[in-house]
Amino acid sequence: MDTPIALACRFAAGDDLRARPQLLQGVSVLLFENPVMKLLRAFFATLFAVALLNGLALAADPTGTWKWSFSGPNGRTIDSTLKLELKEGKLTGTISGFRGDSPISEGTYQEDTVTFAVVRERDGQKRVSKYQGKVEGDTIKGTVEMPSREGGEPRKMDWTAQRAK
Repeated sequence: MDTPIALACRFAAGDDLRARPQLLQGVSVLLFENPVMKLLRAFFATLFAVALLNGLALAADPTGTWKWSFSGPNGRTIDSTLKLELKEGKLTGTISGFRGDSPISEGTYQEDTVTFAVVRERDGQKRVSKYQGKVEGDTIKGTVEMPSREGGEPRKMDWTAQRAK
């Protein structure tokens, strides 16, 4: 009986092994029922799964600089920059816009979703804007809830940020 390596070499050389099934007898025992082969298959399957999960986790990391624009109440375009860092499970960063830089607070990152708050002071009163967004590759898409100017119901608007390269 040929070894699996010899059979592989014959196949690579162009030998049609399907025409000679007697050569394949016992190969299934060697490759699929052998305890060492079972252990190797389990090892490589685990290694593949870990590599795949590690790649997925890295792909969705929110750390970096994100930019987006929106129209203000007077129709003026306002550019915003968000710098995020995910370290030891804690999301921190700053947001920059026409009112300057502000640190984010209450930052979380779970299941590809960022949430954070931005506290600003205006006319002697603290105003809190709450952001949430889903990270998909180099895009964060979500909503921001901010206090209304008149003190009524909070306003909600969509925001979509792109990772700066």
